[in-house]
Amino acid sequence: MKTNTVIKGSIWHLTVTLADTTKTPTPMVKLSVVGKKDRERILPVIFSDNYISLMPREKRHIEIEVQAVDTRSETPEVVVEGMNLK
Repeated sequence: MKTNTVIKGSIWHLTVTLADTTKTPTPMVKLSVVGKKDRERILPVIFSDNYISLMPREKRHIEIEVQAVDTRSETPEVVVEGMNLK
């Protein structure tokens, strides 16, 4: 997983790149955003996609937006739940 972060005004824009590097599908990959230090979930968050499935060797880019006020002064970090991800 690779994350690119850009702050534009009062909005955090995170682009996550997920890749299944195996020969088997990876179903039901879940993304969430947490504070880097406190690890508490940040809500609300807008995802371009969530709960995705990846086929073998597939790569996906997910766009995420977080309002700065909702971060509670934390740096947002993306957490991915699923198997076979790099």
